[in-house]
Amino acid sequence: MATTSRVDPGPLRPGGRSKLRLDRGPLRWWLIVVGALAIHFSWERFAVGTGLVVLGAALHLGTKGVLRQNHRLATTGPYRFTRNPFYLANLIAEVGLLVVIGVWWVAAVYLVAWAWIYHRQIRGEERTLEGLFGDGYRQYRQRVAPLVPLPWRVLPRDRAGGRAFYWRNPNVLRQRAVERALRLGSYPVLLLLAAVLWRDGWRSLFVIGSPAGWSACGFVGLNLLGTLSTVLLRRAACPEAAAAGLRRASGNDGAAAAATTARP
Repeated sequence: MATTSRVDPGPLRPGGRSKLRLDRGPLRWWLIVVGALAIHFSWERFAVGTGLVVLGAALHLGTKGVLRQNHRLATTGPYRFTRNPFYLANLIAEVGLLVVIGVWWVAAVYLVAWAWIYHRQIRGEERTLEGLFGDGYRQYRQRVAPLVPLPWRVLPRDRAGGRAFYWRNPNVLRQRAVERALRLGSYPVLLLLAAVLWRDGWRSLFVIGSPAGWSACGFVGLNLLGTLSTVLLRRAACPEAAAAGLRRASGNDGAAAAATTARP
């Protein structure tokens, strides 16, 4: 496969842009807000929906680990089955959130908006790739399904190009892929918290051992674990840089102490 680059949707950074714009950026944010207000909770739907969210988060992380942006067209791993595994991961996870929410009109409106926004996004990206890479990308596009995998449109393993998943992939580290996966996994817990608060009232949040308290701790804990995972993965991938940073910090402290001692 010719050396190319892959369009990567990358992380969506909150803040500074309107939540009213018609693109994929604010779509999940609105799902969480509306879902928290309209949720019709059941433990059965919570279990099924959380499983789908975890599956979507795992696919998103797995895709990051095989992507080599600006180096090679990724056709290994999930790219053998779909041209847009990031967006398939989003769809699986967000269907899981809709299952947790359990309100049919929320699901209907959201899925129509999702299909329209992502259809535009995928068409725009694929026009860009075709214009940049010509026949190489056109052959891949003809062979592999655009979103939902189809058994008769799978790239054979011996024709797949690119490296297998690895944790030190820059896309995993720089784009905080593990942290983002854990944040996504925390959203069903956030919806559970909303359902408990609707049932028991906001004061239950401050009752030790209450369902609201446990839900809040679970949500915060998953996000803190995600932040910690980013720090640990970056240190494991770049131990020399981490050690150099500590030496610089120690040297600065020593210089400051020496300057303080030298003052009359």
